[in-house]
Amino acid sequence: MKAKDYAKQFNEAQDKTESLHQIADAFFDEINTLIRVRRAQTNAACFSIFDEQERKWRAFARLTDGEIKEDGFCILLQEFFPQPFAMWKVQRR
Repeated sequence: MKAKDYAKQFNEAQDKTESLHQIADAFFDEINTLIRVRRAQTNAACFSIFDEQERKWRAFARLTDGEIKEDGFCILLQEFFPQPFAMWKVQRR
């Protein structure tokens, strides 16, 4: 799904918290799908997917009138997948 679709889903939601949980789950589902479809077998390939998802999250956040943090993807990745997050951050330096 595109950032504008996620923003529309969030902006039109009655329960913003539930909508955000669904969107976060969808972002991580997309990561898994992209890894499988692209046959990403190296860290570099997976980190590239993380980069794409981070850019999409930032675009999504900009479309929510400040209700979503632009660094939210990094926060979620760090909380739920700390080791891959740490490796990704080191690679980005």
